[in-house]
Amino acid sequence: MGARAVRRLAAPPRRGTSIAVTEPTPALRLRVRGGAPALRPAAARVTAAVMDRGVPPDRAAAIELAVHELLANALEHGHLGDPSRPIEVEVTGAERGVVTVRVTDQALGGGWPRRCPTEVPSPAALRGRGLTLARSAGAELGVTSAARGTEVVLRLSTLPAPGLHTH
Repeated sequence: MGARAVRRLAAPPRRGTSIAVTEPTPALRLRVRGGAPALRPAAARVTAAVMDRGVPPDRAAAIELAVHELLANALEHGHLGDPSRPIEVEVTGAERGVVTVRVTDQALGGGWPRRCPTEVPSPAALRGRGLTLARSAGAELGVTSAARGTEVVLRLSTLPAPGLHTH
């Protein structure tokens, strides 16, 4: 139904009452260019947008690190280090208590990762922590690689992490 039909069906408010209408927060869409120096400011903007949508502040540092790692992966693996290629980032939500962050590259490197790691890399490993860090932010993680690009989707709950108590 269109907005006009909804207005006809809605009963007018009674005198002395008020109606609160909440508008969904518009999506944040970024095109990140400029290589490594552009990643930290972009991760900070994404983190602020996620917090604005209700993700608890005690998870901000983990989320910012996770988003920075995903952007670095997109730059290195998806764009082969080319700073002129834009990395697309979108933050939407929080419908049903979930905020979604999407990071998409152009797959110049043929897509990454070949597989989504399920275990934590060994302490001696110098690489391979990006997706593990993303998971540590308390997020569901999905990775889709195709010829046109790789999309990593983080789904973050607006509920406090289990076992954490705020005062």
